[in-house]
Amino acid sequence: MAAKISPDCGPANVWGRGDRSNARLGRWIQRQAVTVLGAAFLVLSTASSQAQTAQRAEFEQLFQASLRNPSDAALAFRFAEVASQIQDYEAAIGALERILFYNSTLGRVRLELGILYFRLGSYAQAKSYLETVLAEPDVPFEVRARVQPYLTEIERRNSRHGFQAFAQIGVRHQSNANAGPDGGNVRIFGFDGQISQNFARRPDWNLFALGGMRYVYDFDNQRGDTWETLVQGYATRQNRFTQLDVLLGEITTGPRLAILPDVLTGWTFRPYIIANGFQLGGNPYMRTLGYGASVAAPTPFGGIIEVGAESRRRTFSSSFTYPTAYGQTGRLDNVYATFVYPMAPWARLNLRAVLGRNSSIESYNSFSQNGLEASLSMDFEPPFAAIQKRWTVTPFVSRYATRYTTPNIVIDPFVRRNDTDWRAGVAFDMPVHENFGFGAQLVWSKTTSSLANYRTNNFTIVMGPTARY
Repeated sequence: MAAKISPDCGPANVWGRGDRSNARLGRWIQRQAVTVLGAAFLVLSTASSQAQTAQRAEFEQLFQASLRNPSDAALAFRFAEVASQIQDYEAAIGALERILFYNSTLGRVRLELGILYFRLGSYAQAKSYLETVLAEPDVPFEVRARVQPYLTEIERRNSRHGFQAFAQIGVRHQSNANAGPDGGNVRIFGFDGQISQNFARRPDWNLFALGGMRYVYDFDNQRGDTWETLVQGYATRQNRFTQLDVLLGEITTGPRLAILPDVLTGWTFRPYIIANGFQLGGNPYMRTLGYGASVAAPTPFGGIIEVGAESRRRTFSSSFTYPTAYGQTGRLDNVYATFVYPMAPWARLNLRAVLGRNSSIESYNSFSQNGLEASLSMDFEPPFAAIQKRWTVTPFVSRYATRYTTPNIVIDPFVRRNDTDWRAGVAFDMPVHENFGFGAQLVWSKTTSSLANYRTNNFTIVMGPTARY
């Protein structure tokens, strides 16, 4: 769960001054974005349900036709295609192997069988079929380019040491980089005040770099136990507001253990520890040490749900730029639940819910928080035939409500701060090579608050090349 002072926007500037017309426009755009995304989720969910019903009906028709005419290759191909779409890989494999029984020279069938066995987790069988495809004379370049990533992934998954990495560099522009308040009025010691235009909301851009590495060690026991480690980093360099330059690193590590694997298939328990460090404006700002645990399980109707809790001891460091930061030192506890559901072979729904409580040295920095996040990742074929990997578009929306414990007398001794943070946007992931691609995000964020000092809105554009290994 993100702290109220985050690397994305920096501390709220109580001396900022906003544009009222921009605030009204921001509220209108925020409402429209939420409405459009909500409608998109509903439409896509309905369309997915209807498509699955139609695919299941076609599957039954093709199955009956295949029984009547088992040697019809075209019919078997279509049946295998539909079976794959509804993720009945065993049925698809049976149809394609029946084709090989009548004609063992079809390289396309061996290619599709290799991919299906890969999806089923039968890596030895998948490797056998895929290697026979590459052994054929005069294999087309596009076929070789399609097969090789599967063989590489099989080699990785068969190893006890699993390693994945992601990195992106690029540029980000924000319409309200200094988190200036929307209006010209703020509260100071309980009174309204006008603020200088020099501290109004201001745009800025930055260069950024982010990266992450995930290492999984397989204990190679029959239970399927592993040890998982995730390392993440993020850094920015602002053009104008260098006091908001960010340097952040975090590590999470711990085992993932099967729970009664003979009874609860797919259930796992993961205890872990967390440590991170955060610099702001070139000075140490926060460090964290904590722990957590989660339980993950498959659901009867598809998908995976994970429920967990974690506790972090956060220590803030004051500096010339942020002289009161130490007052935020304390403990942040939260419970969370995530749900990933494959709505279709090309669409995945991701949901996350969070409940948290932060206790700080200064009571006006203590708060309770609840949040909801939703996103829908949709894969589609790229516009260029030479690109072998699918592109992904992900619309998302989130809402976090934060209620502070006591008023801050410097702001208003009689009004407690209550914030509601909205984010809505869309992310694009466009690989152009097995390891390289391009990523972009468009994000609208909006904060409503009981105190004018913290009412902000911001539009962000992020883009840059990506790398995966």
